[in-house]
Amino acid sequence: TSTQDSHDYVDGLCSYCGSPEEADGYLLIKSQKGWDYFVKKHNAGTTNQNVRLLCDVKQDTPLSDGYCGTLDGQGHTITLNMVGETGRFSLFGVIGSATIRNVVLDGELTGESNLAPIAARIDQTLLVENVVTKVKITQTTTNDGNCAGMVALVNGTATFRNCISASTVSATKDAGGFVGWAPAQKNINLENCIMIGEVTATTGASSVFLRVRNDCNVTMTNCFYVPCTPSILAGNNAAMPVRATEVDRADVASGALCYR
Repeated sequence: TSTQDSHDYVDGLCSYCGSPEEADGYLLIKSQKGWDYFVKKHNAGTTNQNVRLLCDVKQDTPLSDGYCGTLDGQGHTITLNMVGETGRFSLFGVIGSATIRNVVLDGELTGESNLAPIAARIDQTLLVENVVTKVKITQTTTNDGNCAGMVALVNGTATFRNCISASTVSATKDAGGFVGWAPAQKNINLENCIMIGEVTATTGASSVFLRVRNDCNVTMTNCFYVPCTPSILAGNNAAMPVRATEVDRADVASGALCYR
């Protein structure tokens, strides 16, 4: 009598059932095929998957709305390549409640509006920690605004902890280095965050970190920035009473900023 192992993993997927390996409630993504499995399952309606990356991956279309799991990049890179005259491009379309941590987002987003590396919109609670974005973001129309280096629209509560935006945001209407827009009374917290990218908007308003309504609840603790085009750190045309420490690019290049 012969026996067969329950799984046989080849290139990150089981040759019997087609799924990635799992551990501690996480899908272990060991190849692009494993990532594509996660994306396909998410887009089919399983929006609560927890994922750990064990390799770099690429993504050229936004994942469907509703993600509510944990994505742990473990230091790996997701390269985005989403380019079109129309469309709102980001890794996730709309996030419910989720955690995104330990990942680098690189690549290019070009489209209509609400362009951002992590999400076009969050509706509930988002924790982003130990995340670096270095994405080239280009808006093609003035139909709407809200482009940003992290999240386009915060419609709930967002916390960014130990994060760096090195993204270049070139908007035709309204933009922010971390967040492109938040309506009244939303909650945004930044802890140990750094903005070293660039933000430009040919019309509307822009902010170094957060373009948000001035009646939002914003806290910024131990944050730093290299001066860029916007003149205010947070707010919508008028500056909010928040603080961050200005540094120069020499401090970033030398690593001196790490000791601040």
